[in-house]
Amino acid sequence: MPAILVEMDECCFQLIKDGDETLKTSGVSTCLCLMFYGQDQTAPFIGMHHWPGFSSDFDGSEDSAMDDIFELIADIEQNARKQLGNKPDRTLTLNKLIIVGGERRQVDDTGKLLISGTEQEVRALIEFVKPACEEYFMLSSTFTCSIHPFKTTGSQFIDIMMDKDNVAWKIITDDDEQERKLAQEKASCSSPPKLRF
Repeated sequence: MPAILVEMDECCFQLIKDGDETLKTSGVSTCLCLMFYGQDQTAPFIGMHHWPGFSSDFDGSEDSAMDDIFELIADIEQNARKQLGNKPDRTLTLNKLIIVGGERRQVDDTGKLLISGTEQEVRALIEFVKPACEEYFMLSSTFTCSIHPFKTTGSQFIDIMMDKDNVAWKIITDDDEQERKLAQEKASCSSPPKLRF
């Protein structure tokens, strides 16, 4: 089964039926990718959300950060229910949440702002994502949440893939991107490449 591409500000959930279900996203830099492993009452599932971060009118307060994270997880839970065909009275249990992405604020040698950074988003996720998940999902007794922030700088970005067992990511630079485009052009003339973790 080909990997399903999750674009920025999109959310995708899949039941694990065949074992080869894969989700992927590209271009994660200041954005954050939230990856969910869980179980509904009939089958395991995976889910991915490519979150662009707080809106431009975010006021920076702790209350607003908490409200935004709780709203984000509520929206994700609603998407999960719709996409998994889960009825409101059925429980969605989370086993694991992995978060990758975000970039630190960057300035050039003259002090000019290059990237505003997503430190606030990362701090808010660290503080509020588990309580928000407890509010909208059932957490398994072995639930884990791991956050892997600030992997990129400058023009780098991350491509991320997940399947039923693994999460893998690759940091891409401008040179890598040019090579990837050439490889994709060549691959379109032959058989599609297999996805590997």
